[in-house]
Amino acid sequence: MANNSKILTTLSDFMRTLLTPYDVDLALDDLALRLCEILEMEGAGVSLAKDGRLQSATALPPAISPLEETQEATQSGPCVTAYRTTETVAVSDLRESEHCEAWPEYCASADQIGYRAVAGIPMKIEKHSIGAISLYSQEVREWKEEDLFLARIFADAATVYLLNASTYDRERLLNQQLQQALDSRILIEQAKGIIAEARGVDVQAAFELIRRQARSRNASLRSVAEAIVKLGLRL
Repeated sequence: MANNSKILTTLSDFMRTLLTPYDVDLALDDLALRLCEILEMEGAGVSLAKDGRLQSATALPPAISPLEETQEATQSGPCVTAYRTTETVAVSDLRESEHCEAWPEYCASADQIGYRAVAGIPMKIEKHSIGAISLYSQEVREWKEEDLFLARIFADAATVYLLNASTYDRERLLNQQLQQALDSRILIEQAKGIIAEARGVDVQAAFELIRRQARSRNASLRSVAEAIVKLGLRL
């Protein structure tokens, strides 16, 4: 884990991101990137609930996408368990038999792409859960309580961001924001593929180009992706 000064700076920067005009895609990507950085992990994902089912909204780097997709398809895995129980789930080694029995498809996917440890952090307000964060390590990892506590702070901040509405409007606004995040993810994935092919780079490099364009133009990721997919923009 990073030193205290870096943690406080990272948390402060993330909070400032959440105070800017709503761009759910950038906020969730920023959440995953910052968690990877300060917890020194190889990957992080964010899944959001729609009609009681978790759907992948962010997966960084793209190498962990098969894991997130398997979890979404089977509705089984540590992130789903964290969402349903509203409790943190920490797994130091996915190759242990108890986990393979509980989540066979998920563990097989993790083994195939070379990830060994995972933690699921619920995104919740009191007992109301709206999704979960997945933390990934390529090595066996004993998750430290301070690391999980820090991840929960980030998860809580992101949850409040998504639920920032009056009690009366909360459910309507939440559904709109979750749907926007999930719809945008599909569009952004298409744009990443287009730019990767056009520039002859991998999808992670393509995504960085899209992010850079969005930030330099003070535009949302979705608007840049839409211009790439529908208007033929090439960066």
